[in-house]
Amino acid sequence: SFLVLTDSPEQLIMFDSNWARPRIIVKSGSGKGKLIGAAACAELPSSRLAVAGSGDYPVQLFDRTGRFITAGDWNSATPQSSWTASAITVDYRERIWVADLTNLKFRLYDLTGTLIDVRPFSSPAVRPVDMAITSDNQLFVMNDNGRIDIYDLGEQ
Repeated sequence: SFLVLTDSPEQLIMFDSNWARPRIIVKSGSGKGKLIGAAACAELPSSRLAVAGSGDYPVQLFDRTGRFITAGDWNSATPQSSWTASAITVDYRERIWVADLTNLKFRLYDLTGTLIDVRPFSSPAVRPVDMAITSDNQLFVMNDNGRIDIYDLGEQ
């Protein structure tokens, strides 16, 4: 199957392997389990879907049917200020990497939505629009100016 994240209205649509029979699995709207300001989607090896954006929940996790599982930072001990997510990817350990444009850093989440690490961008000029992690643990970040930054994640 194929996933498409649309922007007007914001929805996550699943197509079958022939690009037929579209089915809306996550609808537009405000609140947990809905999309507003959605920017990117990543599929995890465990068949979960992570969606990042600028809405009231910058990172959310769904199952393949679109059922809401959790939102990033839901269990944070401190109040969270608003921030905008612009890109998302997943590493081989199923850690969810989210680009935080507001604070110029990468936020790493586990599958429960718990923030497990924060790493600064290499420069204030980094403005991610897409990200991917390769099998040899290299993070490729495409910026809004077309430049690609590469981060070596090592064996973290």
